[in-house]
Amino acid sequence: MKATELARQLDKPLPEVEKHLAELEQRQLVEKTHSGYRIPAPLIDPSLKVALNQGLAERVVGSSGTVMIQDAGPFPQVTFLRSYSEEWRLFKALLLAKLLDQSSMPVLNAVLADPHFKEALYVYQAYYENAEAYREYTIRLGLLTELLNTAFAYAEDLGAFIKAWETVIQGHRDKFLRKFIDYDTREVTKFYIEEVSNLSERRLRQMLGYPYDEELQKAVEEEVRDSYSSVGVPKLREEDRLQLRELIQSSCQLFRESLEEIAQFYREHMELYRQYKHGYKIPLRPAGKITKEVITKTRFDSVFFPVRNPNVPPNRVALRLVEISAEHLVEMARKIHWLMFLIKMNMERKYYPHPDEGEAPLYFLIPNGWREFRFKAAIYSLERANHEAHKQA
Repeated sequence: MKATELARQLDKPLPEVEKHLAELEQRQLVEKTHSGYRIPAPLIDPSLKVALNQGLAERVVGSSGTVMIQDAGPFPQVTFLRSYSEEWRLFKALLLAKLLDQSSMPVLNAVLADPHFKEALYVYQAYYENAEAYREYTIRLGLLTELLNTAFAYAEDLGAFIKAWETVIQGHRDKFLRKFIDYDTREVTKFYIEEVSNLSERRLRQMLGYPYDEELQKAVEEEVRDSYSSVGVPKLREEDRLQLRELIQSSCQLFRESLEEIAQFYREHMELYRQYKHGYKIPLRPAGKITKEVITKTRFDSVFFPVRNPNVPPNRVALRLVEISAEHLVEMARKIHWLMFLIKMNMERKYYPHPDEGEAPLYFLIPNGWREFRFKAAIYSLERANHEAHKQA
């Protein structure tokens, strides 16, 4: 790849690109040839990325295709966080809930009209009176179970997200991405079963990127001076400290309550999720033929799944009935998204600030904010005497 082509793709001055390519060549990370530079895939040294305006150049396209910049440093973490769509599972949950609504019947009927599916229903005619029976029974139960799977996976995402952030809190800012990618489900399960109920406010503040009381008090006691005045002013005004402290305590309490509710949901549906995920061992039709009478008598708010039971003979299987509410599952998904967004924004602000984007707001939970995705935000800095009034996000 020629330096001119690289400069054009990155929209950077040619001398700047040539300078840093030369530095990488000296470190034997790129090879200069008669036709340009050979950049080995899949690794481009992060110093190129840092030099080219701190992470604004996310990928370089060469003759061998797209070369992703991979590294354990902080900038790939930012790249990942800003491209991570924590809202996707919520969208999927809302879509599944919509498909369960009667207004979506034309869409389901169109799928059932597919030639492949029509032939399959002919093969399954011993179970279904007609296509309508399949739609009204098996599809409804299947969509409900898929909605449960989506909400549970979302809860697992949140737990893994929090555990990955804990590595950053402990001082390993470069390990977030690796920890999140390779998270251990046993850690997530332990978090929900053992840790959530014992979270201290100090640990909650760590999770949410909030300052401690002693940090706020220190900011009030310290003074700063600008070039226009010889009189010092507090880094943080006392009234602002009290407001921030109240916001932090309220947000931590709401976070705790929401997390405890999610943990209860996780514990109650853990076994069902495992049976769904590994083999889809969820019966979606009765033993007999599905008729209109069967559909009328069926409650579509629960599913059966097999469980281990030592008291059951080997030639039989124990089934457990679990009630499922689509409304409750969507509520869980909304709350999980609400918490994930808050954590992501606050932790990114604290540990991966972007120097060109100015002071980022600190987000706080508000009562029932999950319903319409609302927060309270405050822009403040303990490093500068710059604090703005709180405002609705």
